[in-house]
Amino acid sequence: MKKIILILVVILLVFVSFVTGYIYNGLKSVDKAWQPQKRYYTISFIGELETTFYIRTCVWGLLGQHHNIIISTKDITSKNWKFDILEDYEFFSDEIFYKFQAPDTLIIYTNHIIDKPANFNSNIKIIQKELNQKSERDNKESITKITARADF
Repeated sequence: MKKIILILVVILLVFVSFVTGYIYNGLKSVDKAWQPQKRYYTISFIGELETTFYIRTCVWGLLGQHHNIIISTKDITSKNWKFDILEDYEFFSDEIFYKFQAPDTLIIYTNHIIDKPANFNSNIKIIQKELNQKSERDNKESITKITARADF
């Protein structure tokens, strides 16, 4: 019986601490953590195969533990754009690396290889390679990193 009372008291103290911290820090700071944080990037190929890939990173969750990176051939910043699983790559990772390989290839290094979207349309070939060793990450020769991180 004493253990049950002790557990209930601890739960009550944790709840009261959370509510007090929530009120003390203000509603805006906690609400901001629930809102997705998005960043936008572009990768452009110049020359005969003039192509642009649009990238959006998104982080959400109270601790920023949920994240994805989307690569599309359509302008992601446009209000009319909507994610399409058949046309856009979606990586559920907090980081990917990429590099160009002449003349028409983009190599993406990722922790998890995903299927190519069925209707992905581009003059540039995308090749995914699994990034499973720290030594590969340390080899920064012409490799660019894209990271999804929270700012709260």
